[in-house]
Formats: sequence, structure tokens, C-alpha cells
Amino acid sequence: AERLNNRETFEFILSSIDLTTLNPTDTEQHAGTLAARVNRFNETYPDLPNVAAICVYPTLIKAVRKNLQVEEVKVASVSGGFPSSMTFLEVKKSETRMALNEGANEIDIVLPLSLFLAGNYAEVVNEITALKKICGEVILKVILETGALKTPENIWKASMLAMQAGADFIKTST
Repeated sequence: AERLNNRETFEFILSSIDLTTLNPTDTEQHAGTLAARVNRFNETYPDLPNVAAICVYPTLIKAVRKNLQVEEVKVASVSGGFPSSMTFLEVKKSETRMALNEGANEIDIVLPLSLFLAGNYAEVVNEITALKKICGEVILKVILETGALKTPENIWKASMLAMQAGADFIKTST
């Protein structure tokens, strides 16, 4: 642990953060203000890397895009019936396409927990694979909801299924 307690490690962590706002009260103004804060970060802290992405709901992608001036910061969007993943696959696919059309550089989805917990592992893979196909080269991150999975065995199995299905990253929870 001591070898990780250094500036290089902390800079790497900072550059890996998705600055996120996913509140039902978020507005275009709020999303624009968040982007403006990211724009100012390098002026205030010129020796530190910026965040990796700003993550918002699909309807706020344009507001972030309009205000974000830092090219290396991506615009991420939740999709796929976030946060529950409890909707039809066709809706998830449509929402993902729409988020990409709005300008998302990354897509975050939640593992379809109801399918996983019912043992429908092939359907879990099918859904994630279908969404990754729509994403193409765009990064797809799968949120596992490890608290709901409860056991290390379930977390391991969900991780393997998500990666098998094409997830570029796996995340712990919302």
C-alpha cells in the first residue's frame, strides 16, 4: 500500500474519475455549470490531470457538449433503463442509440440484475452484447450493482459475463 501512496497514483486516480450528476432535479443549466467547472479545473490546478468524463442523463448530453471546452474530457451518458435496467431490450437499444446520436463518447449501463438473479445468464450476455454492438468503438461500462449481488461468487460471475459480452469497463455500483 505504501508504494501507491504517491502523487503519480493520485494523478492516475483523478484522471480516471467520471464526474457525475444523475439527479432527477438536474437541469441543462446545472449540466452546463458542471462543464464550466471542468473547463476551469486546469486553470486552477495546471499541474493536475482533469477528470476522464462528465456523466449525465441522455437528455443533458447536449448541454454538456455545448459548454465543455476540454477536448480530452469525454461525455458519458447512462442508458439502458438506468438505474434499474428494468425495461425492454428494445427500449434500452433505442435509448443507447439516442444517447450516441446526442454526442455521448461513453455509455454506462446497469447489469440486468433481474435476469442475473433469476439465473438467465445467456440473456444477461445477450442484452449487454446487443448494447455493445450499438456502441461499436464507443466505450461501454457495465455497472454490476455489487451490493445487490451480495456474494463474491455472484460478483465474479457477473464480472465475467459482462466482460464476455463486450464491456470495456466494469463498475461496482450506482
